[in-house]
Amino acid sequence: PQVSRADLSCLPDELAAQTFDSVSPTQPFQMTIPLKRWISGQPRESLVQLEVFSSGEIENAFEMKARFRPDFEGVSLPYNIYAILVVVNGDVEAWWDFTGNCKGAGIGIFPGQEVKLPHIKWRGSNQQSLQIMLWGR
Repeated sequence: PQVSRADLSCLPDELAAQTFDSVSPTQPFQMTIPLKRWISGQPRESLVQLEVFSSGEIENAFEMKARFRPDFEGVSLPYNIYAILVVVNGDVEAWWDFTGNCKGAGIGIFPGQEVKLPHIKWRGSNQQSLQIMLWGR
């Protein structure tokens, strides 16, 4: 008998960020989510943050960018973002695997650098539940 098993993943077991919010697509909003790093199995806040916002530049959509905190002026190793999952109203809206199925290191972010992620269109104009999960180190 052949036993099936799930393939192992290169993604960390722990999430670097997870947020669940209720957002109105018709109102401007901005969230700043600090990304975690894990030291000896314990979560610590890193110097990197994910910004989620509606700027009005792209109609009926929200945008995301990752960067080191603006007040950090030091030197650091890069922070790698491996994958992001975006769920709106219980439906998967986006899944980005920046490792290319574990063939690469993801997106490396250095101090002073800003990484813009693709925007996501809202479905409708009613209040929406927004869940974002990010894997990184």
